[in-house]
Amino acid sequence: MRRNWTILALVALLFAPALACQTVMGALSQNPTPTFEPVGPELGTLAPPDLGTALPEGTLPALPPIDLGGDVPDDIPIDSNAANVSASGGTIAYTTSTAFDDVVAFYEEQMPLNGWAKAEGSLTFGEIAALNYSKDGRSAVVSVTKSGNEVVVGIVVH
Repeated sequence: MRRNWTILALVALLFAPALACQTVMGALSQNPTPTFEPVGPELGTLAPPDLGTALPEGTLPALPPIDLGGDVPDDIPIDSNAANVSASGGTIAYTTSTAFDDVVAFYEEQMPLNGWAKAEGSLTFGEIAALNYSKDGRSAVVSVTKSGNEVVVGIVVH
């Protein structure tokens, strides 16, 4: 008798997920398209975002520059074609139209001219570079990455 209950319990455990799945799938097949109901008069005129539009490959959407209230330290060089520069709490970020190899060469030349010594651990792999520098008990990591037609530069100083 106990064996029959064990088999019955085992069968119930095996079929319970299938029944639940069938119930959910049946509900979805009755209404496969979600609807947007206005919540209030000010929201009733908003259309849902078009999530099906893709950006061309290799491009990033243009973002306005973000000023986070910080300043770029005087001893950190910035590429002359820099755009969208932001700085805060020892972190500097910007994009540039300068070629990837030229940006890497710029930092390899300019950081020592600003008193920074190249530290161990710097590497360049394809179109990604991480350059490590030290100066007076501080360190700086310059990351350079190619992204589409732009080069993204991030610098962390601590």
